[in-house]
Amino acid sequence: MLVLGCEEEKVETPAAASAEPQAAAPPPPAPVVEEKPEPKKPKKTLADCSDSKEVEFPSPEFEAAVRLKLQKPEGTVTKADLSRLRSLNLAQVKLDELDICFFSQTKNLRELFLGPGKIDDLSPIEGLTKLESLRASMNPVEDVAPIAKLEKLDRLDLGRTQVRDIAPLASLTKLTELMLDNTPLSDVSALGKLEALEIVSLKNTAVKDFSPLTGLKELKTVYVGGTPGDIVPLLPLKSRGVKVIDT
Repeated sequence: MLVLGCEEEKVETPAAASAEPQAAAPPPPAPVVEEKPEPKKPKKTLADCSDSKEVEFPSPEFEAAVRLKLQKPEGTVTKADLSRLRSLNLAQVKLDELDICFFSQTKNLRELFLGPGKIDDLSPIEGLTKLESLRASMNPVEDVAPIAKLEKLDRLDLGRTQVRDIAPLASLTKLTELMLDNTPLSDVSALGKLEALEIVSLKNTAVKDFSPLTGLKELKTVYVGGTPGDIVPLLPLKSRGVKVIDT
């Protein structure tokens, strides 16, 4: 008997699974756009000032400070009024600059206190030759040449500024108090000419050589904490009763 063999059952191999789709490449990083500093406004000159007799104020806070000193709460403030100012406290007024149109009218100021701000140019007050006290601390001031002719200055605060060169201050021989703390100052040789100095602060500066201070006969207090300098040259001052504070 003829036996027919059964054909092997063919098992179809399933088609190979399609390759897993590759993850999309991350998009390239956005280009870094460097922020360009705002260009400085052109320096204002007296030729830019209005002929109006009325004073233009940069802010209500500024106006309030002026009115307080003038004792004029209401009414128009004129340029003639500004000549009556003897003292002006702008400690609570944040300023980006000093306005020459305003300060050119304040020739009789004896005291000027500026608040923290962005003031980097003191030339608008270089004509205030009657100033006896000036505070310009906590502003990015670098150049002190504009105040070199303010020879009646008795008290000057330039702490927390960017002042490095104090050579122009050598002409301010009536100074009794000078604050230069927290500045990049390293050379204090000009202080040797300020024979009336009684108090000087050099805290947190880069001063290493304090010897220019040793000949100052009127010196009573000197602050040198946070400086890299050796206070040995100041020891003779201590023997004279000068307070040398190095903390």
